[in-house]
Amino acid sequence: MSRHGEAFQSHLQVYIRADTRLAYTFLMIGMMFTGTADGSEPQILISQFTHTSWTAREGVPGPVRVIAQTPDGYLWLGTDAGLYRYDGLRFIAWQPSFGEHLPVSPVWSLCAGRDGSLWIGFSSGGISRLRDGHLTNYSHSDGIPAGGILSIVEDGNGSIWAGGSYRLSRLQSGRWHQVGAELGYSVAGTQTMLVDGDGKLWVATDNLNFHLSKNPLRPNTILALAPNGKIFAATELGVGMVRMMAAIPGGGVWVVHTSGDSVFVTNEVGSKPEIHITSPRCLLFDNDDSLWIGLSNGGLRRLRDLRNQPKLAPDQFDTIDGLSSSMVYAAFKDREGNLWFGTGGGLDRFQKNKATPFSAKEGLIPGDQIALTSTGDGSVWFASFAGDTVQRLRAGRLVSSKLPAYPRSEPGRILSLYADKKNHVWLGGSFKLAKGIDGKFSYPKVTDVDEVYDVHAVVKDAEGNLWVTVWDDKGGGVLRLRDGKWTNFRNTVRLPQYRCRVLYGDPQGRVWLGFEDGEIAVYEKDEFHVYSSKDGLPEGRVIKPV
Repeated sequence: MSRHGEAFQSHLQVYIRADTRLAYTFLMIGMMFTGTADGSEPQILISQFTHTSWTAREGVPGPVRVIAQTPDGYLWLGTDAGLYRYDGLRFIAWQPSFGEHLPVSPVWSLCAGRDGSLWIGFSSGGISRLRDGHLTNYSHSDGIPAGGILSIVEDGNGSIWAGGSYRLSRLQSGRWHQVGAELGYSVAGTQTMLVDGDGKLWVATDNLNFHLSKNPLRPNTILALAPNGKIFAATELGVGMVRMMAAIPGGGVWVVHTSGDSVFVTNEVGSKPEIHITSPRCLLFDNDDSLWIGLSNGGLRRLRDLRNQPKLAPDQFDTIDGLSSSMVYAAFKDREGNLWFGTGGGLDRFQKNKATPFSAKEGLIPGDQIALTSTGDGSVWFASFAGDTVQRLRAGRLVSSKLPAYPRSEPGRILSLYADKKNHVWLGGSFKLAKGIDGKFSYPKVTDVDEVYDVHAVVKDAEGNLWVTVWDDKGGGVLRLRDGKWTNFRNTVRLPQYRCRVLYGDPQGRVWLGFEDGEIAVYEKDEFHVYSSKDGLPEGRVIKPV
């Protein structure tokens, strides 16, 4: 074997891959976006998550009104048919141990305690505590609120709070105590509660307006109790029906204000940035500043990257997309980061993908994708065979650029796509050569090529010289543009007489050419060296360098 053959062998697996297939159809393309440390991608759409739906047919009867996860990893669902548990494989209707009794009633509230307990609130009244497989039941005579239990939370000190339409109670030292004027809670009942990351307890009250609002739709308010606080503090916010509250990292509480058709955040007394949305019912924050809102009718809305792009139109997902119901009751994020939504028809889960899929839903033009490349500005470019459009993916958005009209009557065919270090995009095809700068394309002239050849591949070498391979009915050729002058190597060197659809310029200044018969040519130090299966190449067509 020659010295060049030995050198070729040492680089074979690095640069060359042979395959018997002509082209790839790109069904899924994985991208890496700038995000948070946990790999979040705020720019992706709901349709790019992996979505799984369960209904009564799969063992999850709707409506699912509340979701919780205990420290042992089990996921618990509160439904109108009772309490259900998910172990990662299947859902079961949970049944108590022999001799114990779980009230037969819709489950309205759940709270996973830090000690492993699951607190269960029922629509008919009553609370059950499930710990180590055993139940303890509490009734109104034990001091819990009368009527349905709308909300249960655990504060930073380990105290359990339970609220309903007629009372707010707290469990301390094993006994329930009604909360009243001694804590500044001079109000009949509670709509919903939240304990934020700082341990502060937030309560949306029921049936009291503290004379803060003359609007009959907003007769209530929101109170807050600091950790180890002695008395609730007023937020001076007048509200009506509040379905849910959610805390965000760094402070701030978002409120689902159903009677006001809005969700809003309160950071300080009187501060209330507001987003108007029809029929909100629940919400949660993903790990990437994206706000998910479940609607009473209309499925899901997601405001992507809310902190940096607050005016971005919300993403939508409804029954037409596969959601189990248009009515969304509950929103929950588990410890693995999966997002769960309880609906009128069952349960839905959304999971982030390691590889982000793109389809027509995200604006991808249907068709076989024959080429893609990337530029230094973070853009990824796609070109479709038999098309005249190039698509650019940047910051999660697809933008299309159509090639200008070509003088010849035949439709344009894109055969290759390449991006250089200056972020210029080059196309080869039946239109010969096209150059794109920031998505705007033009046709530079290629000497001796414009009248006959199609351009099949484009690349630049380490010195910035432009190389193209061409082909027509009479054969092919290789051209180089250096210092403004084109050189055609067709008649000066002997190269394989097959289509060359692979060009690669390596950091050492060499240019690699891959031919359809499986041969490889390497241009180095002003010379071409050709290699074939005799030099150790595998059989088959050369597809791309790797």
